[in-house]
Amino acid sequence: MIARQHGPRERLEWLAFSRCFAQSTISHLRRCNHLFISEAAARRTGEVLARLRKANTLTVGETPGFPLAGGMINFAILDNKVKLEINLDATTRAGLKVNSKLIAVSRLVSSNSVAEDN
Repeated sequence: MIARQHGPRERLEWLAFSRCFAQSTISHLRRCNHLFISEAAARRTGEVLARLRKANTLTVGETPGFPLAGGMINFAILDNKVKLEINLDATTRAGLKVNSKLIAVSRLVSSNSVAEDN
């Protein structure tokens, strides 16, 4: 996982997820603007998403079921093509808005099931 965080004087810092865990707790991630959860770190996805549930951190993943677990945007392979899956429930809960052009080319996923396939 990689987290992008605004530091002092709006300097951007890239932090390796494992380093974040080594230096602090998951609560440290709440300060991140967005967080990419790789397939290699998927075993921690549930724990991370539960802690970030109401944070306004954009969560992006690449594993099957990521949006169903509460992730916001997922890169999925469908018909040998990369397709975006978006959980609008999760983005709304975090106070984030998704551009309508991005929604138009994505597969919408709700917490319970696939809502729409574009």
